[in-house]
Amino acid sequence: MPYPIEILEVDIQQPLKATNFTVDPAPVERLTDTQGFTYHQFAYRDIGKGRPQTFTISYTKTVSTPSVPKQQPAPQGPTNPRRLSGNMFVSLSILAGAVIIFAGWAWLSRGSQPRHVPIPSSALQSTPTPSDFLALLQEEAQIQETTDATPAQLQIRVVNFCAHCGHKLLPGDRFCSGCGKPIKR
Repeated sequence: MPYPIEILEVDIQQPLKATNFTVDPAPVERLTDTQGFTYHQFAYRDIGKGRPQTFTISYTKTVSTPSVPKQQPAPQGPTNPRRLSGNMFVSLSILAGAVIIFAGWAWLSRGSQPRHVPIPSSALQSTPTPSDFLALLQEEAQIQETTDATPAQLQIRVVNFCAHCGHKLLPGDRFCSGCGKPIKR
């Protein structure tokens, strides 16, 4: 042996229907199992490095058949089907986690971007028509007729239009809702 051995246990099985069976050195113990096999057992302790351990075995067997019938090897399928399903579970879990992380990132990044409200193309191209001016004048005339208040109590309503696109402006507008240009007042 190229290295020291702390404990060495050896079992030598005697073939069935063997006669004149001898083992050298003599075994420490002999056991017979339920099938009729005899086992010659040896136990060695603290075998030093480089010290060989040899056994000489001899016997006679008159029957040519093996002591144990040969069995066909079992078909080789997956080594552990439970392990394969476990690996699949781990793979699917990793994939699901990646999808969840990506969806969360997309949702968060979408929330941090400024929102753009689309302006209908009709609003960009609309210019006030004479009928728009006429409608505004009639509305203002109705307000003046129905109000019997003094001039100090009258609210002055100013209607403006964008100088760039002609879109109607409200009194508090700072930018045109039609073209987006700043309003100069």
